[in-house]
Amino acid sequence: MKKIKPIIKYEKNYGIEILRVIITFSVVLDRFYNRKKKNFFSYILYYNIPTIFLLSFYHSYDMFATFNITKIKLRFSKLFFPYIWWSFIAFARNNIYFYIFKRKCFHTLYFFFHHLLNGHILIPSFWFQNILTLTTLLISIIVFLFKNNYILILQIFYILSYQIQYSGQNYSFFKKNSTFHYRLTYGRFVETFPNAISGFLIAASKFTTKLKMYKFKTIILSIMVLIFISKYHYYDILLGFKYGGIRRNIAAILIFFIFFLPLDKIKNTKIKKLLDLITSYTAGIYYIHDIVGTGFYIKFILGNKIDTLLGSIIIYLRSYMLCIFINKYIGKTKIKNLIK
Repeated sequence: MKKIKPIIKYEKNYGIEILRVIITFSVVLDRFYNRKKKNFFSYILYYNIPTIFLLSFYHSYDMFATFNITKIKLRFSKLFFPYIWWSFIAFARNNIYFYIFKRKCFHTLYFFFHHLLNGHILIPSFWFQNILTLTTLLISIIVFLFKNNYILILQIFYILSYQIQYSGQNYSFFKKNSTFHYRLTYGRFVETFPNAISGFLIAASKFTTKLKMYKFKTIILSIMVLIFISKYHYYDILLGFKYGGIRRNIAAILIFFIFFLPLDKIKNTKIKKLLDLITSYTAGIYYIHDIVGTGFYIKFILGNKIDTLLGSIIIYLRSYMLCIFINKYIGKTKIKNLIK
């Protein structure tokens, strides 16, 4: 009789869950906060996407390493489902705005088709979902083609990615050969790919397990180095599309260590429930914050304050409340993938 392998349940790391909240809010800031004010700390703000790419592929390493086709298919399904449906919802909303409220916006099938290809027209933040899907596809191909040597191949791709970035080839190619929305999606593939590989390699090396023996020292050292590379960022001269450069990759790794190690195990049930409440729906908030923030309702409430810190907080909370509503009434069906 064939033995059934026990299902391994991974304990939630609340440090990482808190980090997801911070990253998601930083995305809202990047989208809506006053552009002039944002420029003063953009070199820190743009750690957000590199860090989330690292997290995504750190947590998906086991899926690839065990060649689990079922889980890989499920991952693609979870990536495509919110991408398609929220895009369609944004398209329908824009048609209502255009034909009923006479508001100028992208509303034709032409723009909807191109949005599905680049993820940057109807919901600008969906470029991330697009590139996350493409990165998952590429790593899947590498893992299955080079089953015994995929780590080496990924390391080669890591080096090539930076060579293409720092030589200016990536920026020049997309600047010359693509339109605005396409370059702000596919131009970022080479910039974010090293971060995905970093997360994958950290998981493969079991590095976090080793660092737990030096938890306090690792956190202090990571904070010190992060402050240093953030303060002296002027050397990072690189033509790119916001998220390139090895400095941001190093920052993402350090931020991961800082949040991964201190709260990896919490036993208190009440604290767990509170943290579960605070850290829920970060994926859903990411998906819908743009739809919420560009809607008539939120603009009516906030007016000129929409580009302030308060405005970003309200957009985040409004998105969170909408996720709660969706989860309560239709969260038990496949539609839960719209917010999780």
